[in-house]
Amino acid sequence: MQYDLHLMQIEEEARAEGKLEALLETAKNLLKLGIPNDKIAEATKLDIEKIKALSAQMVTSMA
Repeated sequence: MQYDLHLMQIEEEARAEGKLEALLETAKNLLKLGIPNDKIAEATKLDIEKIKALSAQMVTSMA
């Protein structure tokens, strides 16, 4: 029983991580299109600070 609960928790965490990765990828694509940070945060429900950090990371990696 304990094993099943642990396995379910691992699966739930993996799903959540996958959703986050998809949202981050969407945010990157929207940034590339020039969509404002606040609109990206609104659309993805990601924190505005996360969007700003992602934007800065993209600028740094392009330099």
